[in-house]
Amino acid sequence: MIRFRPHLLSFRSVLLSSYERYLTSSQIHDVYIYNATSKSMEKFEPKYPGTIFWYSCGPTVYDSSHIGHASTYVTLDIIHRILKHVFNYNIVLMMGITDIDDKIIHRSQKENVHYLEISKKYEQEFIDDMLKLNVQSPTLYARVSNHIPLIINFIQKLIDNGFAYACPSGSVYFDMNYYGEKNEYKHHRMNEQGLSSLETDILNEKRNNRDFALWKGRDKSSNELKFQSPWGYGRPGWHIECSAMASHQNQNASADRILLENIIEKSVQFRTDIRDICRRRSPTDEENPKKSLLEQCDDYRLQMKYLGVEIKDRNQGSTWSFKK
Repeated sequence: MIRFRPHLLSFRSVLLSSYERYLTSSQIHDVYIYNATSKSMEKFEPKYPGTIFWYSCGPTVYDSSHIGHASTYVTLDIIHRILKHVFNYNIVLMMGITDIDDKIIHRSQKENVHYLEISKKYEQEFIDDMLKLNVQSPTLYARVSNHIPLIINFIQKLIDNGFAYACPSGSVYFDMNYYGEKNEYKHHRMNEQGLSSLETDILNEKRNNRDFALWKGRDKSSNELKFQSPWGYGRPGWHIECSAMASHQNQNASADRILLENIIEKSVQFRTDIRDICRRRSPTDEENPKKSLLEQCDDYRLQMKYLGVEIKDRNQGSTWSFKK
């Protein structure tokens, strides 16, 4: 595991040069990837020899980038550089940008601005922050707002094949029971995280609590952001967006091949903006903490319970509630 530290950029250079020398001396030319589905190492063989078409899940642009983003994308950048400079692959990297999401819409309503103003602002901040961390830019960006027809078509295919169902409210859910019967989903840990983002008034329309929203129905007369679809007005759920834009297995129930990358969205116990760290520290800092910033922040959070303060995830956005 590669941990984010103030001197991570220097560490990355050392890692890459050391890895290149190791490969040269040992004459290793094959790439192996751990398959989380089969729980085994598998030889990586791209569809087109010498070229990798790579889809990377990007941020949900409702707020400034945090340490979770830094940890994730610096790690992916190291893999990118090794594949490119050591194994000499030509890489076409597309990154998905979630610019339509409940968090973005809630923030736009709170600040009384158009949702695209929010998403464009924080998308540019994210791009700037990645440049400060010396993370290579992707070949192109794919935004949810530009792919609504594609997402609708993708959902319809899931319905046609029995993997999803539409409800009278206009919402569409992925049928986890049906998928489990077809794909032995018992080998995966059931993820209940998506339940908290669903409105309580529509929970009863699902066939199973594990079913997650592919399309969130909205009333035609409401002022909320919505798009017309065969099931009524609504907007896409978070789980379907990456799958539809690139047939990517970020949500492995919706696509056809898996390369898991652990995008950290809410695992940062105290949010620390990348730009704040860049202002305070540099890659040449001599500080060498025993624990990563993520671990230190989590330690502080856990220690506060002994002071009578408990910090809990509110399941919406990235704020924390303090309870005495």
